[in-house]
Parts: sequence; C-alpha cells; structure tokens
Amino acid sequence: MSGPEKDGETPAVVGIVDTLIQETLGALNGRSNNAELELALSLFGARAVIFDPVRLLIARAAGIVCLKELGVEAPAKLIDRALGMAMPEGAGNNTNSGQPAAFADPEPWSDPVDGPGVLDAFQAFFCRFLILPPGAADVLASFALVTHAADAFPTAPYLVLESPTPECGKTRGLEILALVTARPWFTLMPSTAVLFRVLEEYHPTMLLDECQAVRGHGETAENVRDLLLAGYKRGATVPRCVGDQHEVRFFDVFGPKVFALIGELPGPLSSRCIRIGMQRRRPEESVESLLPGVEDEAIVLAQKARRWANDHRETLQGTTPPFPGFLRDRLAEIWGPLLAVGLVAGGGWNVRLIDAARALAVGREDDDVRTLLLADIRTVFAEHIGDRIRSADLVAALTAIEGRPWADWKGRELTANALARLLKSLKITSKKLWIAGQSVNGYELEAFADAFTRYPPPISTGRSEGPSNYGAERGFATGRTPSQPSGCKQPKPQEKRATFRPSGSNTGEGAQKGSGPGLEPLSASFWSSLPEEALEPDPDEEARIAMREGA
Repeated sequence: MSGPEKDGETPAVVGIVDTLIQETLGALNGRSNNAELELALSLFGARAVIFDPVRLLIARAAGIVCLKELGVEAPAKLIDRALGMAMPEGAGNNTNSGQPAAFADPEPWSDPVDGPGVLDAFQAFFCRFLILPPGAADVLASFALVTHAADAFPTAPYLVLESPTPECGKTRGLEILALVTARPWFTLMPSTAVLFRVLEEYHPTMLLDECQAVRGHGETAENVRDLLLAGYKRGATVPRCVGDQHEVRFFDVFGPKVFALIGELPGPLSSRCIRIGMQRRRPEESVESLLPGVEDEAIVLAQKARRWANDHRETLQGTTPPFPGFLRDRLAEIWGPLLAVGLVAGGGWNVRLIDAARALAVGREDDDVRTLLLADIRTVFAEHIGDRIRSADLVAALTAIEGRPWADWKGRELTANALARLLKSLKITSKKLWIAGQSVNGYELEAFADAFTRYPPPISTGRSEGPSNYGAERGFATGRTPSQPSGCKQPKPQEKRATFRPSGSNTGEGAQKGSGPGLEPLSASFWSSLPEEALEPDPDEEARIAMREGA
C-alpha cells in the first residue's frame, strides 16, 4: 500500500513510509482479531517515533488509509492513539510534548444550592443535546451529581452507553458528561501504565470511548475488564507488575466510570453497569449543537453540584436508601449512590430514580443463560397450568418463545439433552413420569421450587417499554405522572404487568387442565409452599413505607 503523495514529498520519504506500513499494518487482513490489531498498531507507533514531524504526518495519513481499507472502525482515532502512546517520556527533551495531567475540582458555588433544582437543571441540560430512552436523563443527572461526592459512597456507579450502530450519540453523551462531572477523563483505550497510574493518583470520572475492544483479547481488553470487575467497590485493587524488577503493586482504581461502545459488554461486566441503550435520531427529532457558551453554562452547573455535594457529604455518607424488591444484590450496589442522592435531595427525585431504574433495569434479559432459562420455564408452567411436563414438550415450548436463544442454541434448536445439561448445575433433573397413559422422561414443577426462589425472574418479563406506575400504585405524591419518568423520549403506554401467580381457579377443585400437551393440573400444596416473592416479586413493604415518607 502506498501512502498518499503530496507536493514536496520525495520518493525516499514515501518509500520509508511504505515499508513501515507493509511491515506493521500490512500484516493485517479482514480476519484479523483485536489482539493482532493491537500488536500491529503498537509496532507501527514504536517505529514511527523516530520520524520527523513531516514524515510522521505522512505515516499517519497512510496508516488511516490502510485501516479504512480493512474496514476497521475509528481508524483515525486508533492511529492517533498508536502514535501518541509510542512517544517515550521526555522524548527529545521537548518541553512542549504532550500536556501535564490536570484534574482540578470546580470552585464551589458561593451560595447554598437547592438539590432538586440542580438535578432538574442537569436533566434539562442532557435533554438539550441527547435523545435518550425513558429514565436515562434522570440517571445521567443523578450520576453527574454523584461524581462530585464519590468519596461519600462505598460503591461507584458505572454507566454504559451502548448502541447497535455508529452515530447514535454515545460520544456526544461522553462529551456532555465531560462538561459537568467531577475531574472528567475523556479518553480512548490508554496504555496500561497510563490507565492505572491516572486512576490511582487522581481518581477521575473515567469516560472511555470506543471500548468495544474489551470484548476481545490482549492487554487493553484485559485491563478494562479488570477495572470493571474490581473498580466499582471502594477498597478493591488490581495487581500489576511494575518496573524492571517486576515488583507487584496494587492499584486503587475505584471511581465512577462511563463506557461507550457498539454492541454490548460481556455478561459479567455488563452486570456491573447501568445500561443506557442509544439509538439514532428519527427525522423529526432534533438536538442542540455544542456551540460557544455551552461550556460556561456547564461550569455553573458543575460549581453548583460541587457546593451541594460539599454541604451534604456527611448526610450522604450516613444514608442507606431503601431499595424496592427488584433492586437486589449487585443491582442495589450499582444504583445505591444514585438513589441516595435522590433521597437526600428530595423533591420527588427518589421516586423519579426508582421509576428510571424500572425503565432501564427491570425486564431486560438476564445475561446469565440459566437465569433466563428458569424464567422461561416458569412462564411455560404458569401458562400451561400443569405441574409436570414431558421433556420434549418443555423443549418445544421453550423454542417457540420468540426472541429467546432456545430456537438457535449453539447453531441449532435446543434439545432435551442440552436442556438437561443446563439444568444439571441447578440440581434439577428429569425423571420417569406417567403422563397421558405413558411412561416418559419429564420434569415436575416441584423440582424447580428451590431454583425459582433463589433465581427470581425479572419483575415484569412481558412488560411494554417504559416505566411502571411505581409511585401512583403505592400512593406517592410526586407532582407528576409517575408512569412517565423524566426523560427525552415519551414512553409508550404502560401495560398491565404480567404476574407469575396462577388464578384462583387454578388451585381449587375446579382447576382446569392446561391446553399444552402432556400437562397435569397444578397442586394447591405446591403453590402454598412457595414464598410470596417467588410467586410475584414486589418491592418490600418496608421500602415502600420509607420511600413514601421520604418523597
């Protein structure tokens, strides 16, 4: 491949650049993986570091053309990062090389600040520049305020802006967050040394763009995975070898982070994030541009956020927000700081954030395939109203569920043997059953009782998009329509939530047999033996009372 010739280029220069491209990026092809791309870029940057400024520009242009021809995403950003990271510290003793790291907190606003007022201002600010799903603007507003009081919480919230294609507003979202969060660090896949040292020393709000490489192999992907797995809990560290003696050092990478990528993060990593799905704007939708003057507005917002955080830091440290039943375990840890800010701020923001959590967290497919499988098996038993089913019939019912992976499980339909292997780790096995006058392999509903209790399904698996009437159903005074969480898009009308509890006629003497093949009537004793939350997940009563008092 030849670099682009320009007026004044000599053949010798072009030949040197051609050789560089051929021996580094030229080794790539359309089937190259992320690890190979990372290695080629590293070699490209390391060899280009000796070039003079003119030759470096020629190499940059040629490298971008090469990556474009290979169909690599964001070629200019990758080439710039490779060339920038290759420069050693003090190269050429040029005091103008690079810029020193600067992470300064904004000066607090001079007067006391109203919590709901600053949250409302944040929410409106995000909606001016972004098209967001229901509830997301409230989440971004609370997140921005949390970053100014991150040291008050035992956990740090993570957000991920994910989209199916480019040009969905992910980078613009990071740009807006960089204007209003505390110590923002907007970056693209930095080197290992930079990544861990900056987080250890400055504890910034990390805004990481183009991080789909985290799904691949290599050092960069491993580093970001380690950050996600450990960095959201205060006190957790990531070990790394440092120096010529390979001394093991433990890096404190705690702090709020936002990731942007096309597609989704791997399951274990995604479970540590509040996921915000970004979409391209419709023709009739419009947003403002980042024109001069916006940064001045953002500075005022950041100063007010800093003042409110300083005035309420002790209160935030002692606040444990009540969690509704659908936020438990890791979800509670992730949402905890956001809900605490809403509770302390008041003005109905606690309920708004609960609605946002329902819209963004509830009902999404569980990333763990076995939890998803249990949810679907629960649905099969409930819809067919039977307490025993043939293995073949259960498989047929599962593969008929649209949008689930069972019809295309590892390249073909799920089989009875594959189902048995998935359920074996949950200590659920099939047995010989007498169904419809035949001895067949099948499953009894009682075999799932323990697993249904330990791994409850999403609170609403058949819900429409949008939030629930969380506040109105529980008598909260919010000053708005609770079924529409504050956001930049109007949610769809709320449908009645489907529940797992069978109707009353299913457990009495007049219980009807299900329409599905090979099913027997449910036994009343089975349903009565299950705890209430296994039948119909619902927010805890104590949480409802506490939220009502705090609203």
